Amino acid sequence: MLTPGVLRGPHSASVAFARAVFAALCLLPCVAAAGSAQSAVAPPCGTPAKPSYARPGDEPNLLIVREGRSFDRWVPPTCTGWKTDGFQMLLALAGSFRFEGPGDTLLMRVGRVSSFQAIKYWSDKGGGWSPLIKDAAALRRADPSSRRPDFTLPELKSGQPLYFFQDDNRSSGPVVYRMQVL
Repeated sequence: MLTPGVLRGPHSASVAFARAVFAALCLLPCVAAAGSAQSAVAPPCGTPAKPSYARPGDEPNLLIVREGRSFDRWVPPTCTGWKTDGFQMLLALAGSFRFEGPGDTLLMRVGRVSSFQAIKYWSDKGGGWSPLIKDAAALRRADPSSRRPDFTLPELKSGQPLYFFQDDNRSSGPVVYRMQVL
């Protein structure tokens, strides 16, 4: 169980991001999106984002669209750089938070993928704090066996796609993620 609230301390932004993603993944079996994905999901490509960004301190806005319901015809906007279509599921998470410090410091926290293993969540079932991420690493390519050191600031600022994996305590194994900082 994740409890909402204002996060403080040196890892607040990373913890907030991890909690939001974890909450979104926990909700996957529970959420049914209505309407077509094309009209329901919009990355912020010169138009307002759908879902809209939540205010700092509020829970992030979440939209999950699954295969079917015209989702198989959803075409990613050009600004995303995605070259494929026909996704099985699209998860859109939009939130905001306060951060006191330089932008480069925050960006480096996002790129310090190996530190995700330090993120914990409260487990009602286990009656205590448990690791959310069992293993995580930056990758040279979209292959979990291509581990490498965490991303550097120039890499994060390059606008190029970057890959990382994480193995959380709720999934069946490592999941590869593509990240692109624009």
